[in-house]
Amino acid sequence: MNYAKCFNDWLVAIKPELKGSSFCRYQRFAESQIMPELGGYDLEELNSRVIQGFIVRKSEECSVSSAKGMLSLIRRSLLYAEEEGMAVGANPERIRFKPRKRDEEEKKKRCLTKAEQQRLEEYILKEAPRKMFGVIICLYTGLRAGELLALEWTDIDFEHGLLSVNKSCRDGYGEDGSKRIVDTPKTRSSRRTIPLPRALLKALRRMRKESKGKFVIETKNGEPVSMRSYLYSFSKILERLNIPHMGLHGLRHTFATRAIECKMDVKTISEIMGHSSVSVTLNIYAHSLEEHKAMMMNKLGKMLDLHSTENFYELQYPRKSDKKKTLIT
Repeated sequence: MNYAKCFNDWLVAIKPELKGSSFCRYQRFAESQIMPELGGYDLEELNSRVIQGFIVRKSEECSVSSAKGMLSLIRRSLLYAEEEGMAVGANPERIRFKPRKRDEEEKKKRCLTKAEQQRLEEYILKEAPRKMFGVIICLYTGLRAGELLALEWTDIDFEHGLLSVNKSCRDGYGEDGSKRIVDTPKTRSSRRTIPLPRALLKALRRMRKESKGKFVIETKNGEPVSMRSYLYSFSKILERLNIPHMGLHGLRHTFATRAIECKMDVKTISEIMGHSSVSVTLNIYAHSLEEHKAMMMNKLGKMLDLHSTENFYELQYPRKSDKKKTLIT
């Protein structure tokens, strides 16, 4: 059996376990990336060397995260083949991919500086189209792009000042034929309730009165906004303000960084951002947290009297000139 048929059989077998959008994503991902190179191989010919070479190339052509995603699909499909009694040339459990280490600067999450954030906010509030107010929402709630564009007015409790995250969206063809796929959030922990800052809540109340549709972020006609369109508009604003390019996800990183700078505890940040655990937050924002820890330690250190420590040093380690004076006396 060739690998293309095996992969398709596996996909059909797991379809009942997947969201409709996940099934379509796996299918398109395989058709566009994996099958053109590996689909024609016989299962017995598809060994670890072939797969590893493919993954390394894809990590350079696409991205490391995309390559890891491809490897995950390949492993799972080959494990399925083994369970079905097929002869497989590669041991799925032993296929390894170690991406090259990037510089520390590359690892840092790109976010706005305080000056950039101020310029961006001023432009959004004074000159940008109303739909771009979503940038402000992301900066003060940490929403993902898909969560923002799927947000409906019914998801906001204006009485108690709470925003409920219960769905996400992306561009694509849904099962109903629409050009938008709306699904449940990324993970179980992504379902969350976020308290809204008073200023943001006040602005949303005014927006609600002028809204023509059910979505918070909408076109002039009250229609939902596509991800592609929103990303393009955001990139043009950054270009106009001479701010280095970053995706909408950078606004989420900016929220987390400002929250850390405001001394918000990591547990609270983790819950607001919908991370599965505090350790995830710690791993992602380790750099910002290190800076925060250093600042907090210096603040604590101010309790130590500098004059007293200088006197201690002079008593314990007198200068040579002081020793001579003591001897003459």
